[in-house]
Amino acid sequence: MVKENSISLDNFTLQDAEKTFLWLQDNSLRELFAMQDKPNWERHLNYFKKTLNDPTQSVYKINYNKEHIGNCGFKYITKHSGELWIYIGEQKHRGKGLGFLACKELVEIGFSKFNFERIFLHVLKKNLPAIKMYKKLKFEEPFENEFDK
Repeated sequence: MVKENSISLDNFTLQDAEKTFLWLQDNSLRELFAMQDKPNWERHLNYFKKTLNDPTQSVYKINYNKEHIGNCGFKYITKHSGELWIYIGEQKHRGKGLGFLACKELVEIGFSKFNFERIFLHVLKKNLPAIKMYKKLKFEEPFENEFDK
């Protein structure tokens, strides 16, 4: 059983981009959020430079026992809402409930730090582990599936 206090969310920095770049070389991870092309380093780094300076986004790294294992955050942040996103990049840590604990903490940040009235998300219909997690976290269905084909 994973202990809740073994997970922490810290602000994502450009130094964290290299590990993320390595994770995104994995086709199975990219498929979970409809990312079709392997990133190249220059575009990847530019994406995070832009994202980290965008006031409508907030990015966190997920740490498990102080090891960076994934990323999460909010995009499309407004005064009242934000879109939640999350992924566990380290394959050996997927399916162990760590995403659930990180997501639970992220939701708390959304309501306490950002004072959101609403947190929403998009998920592919084929991403069954994520759907199960979101149901467990009491997100209301139907989930918005704009990326489904």
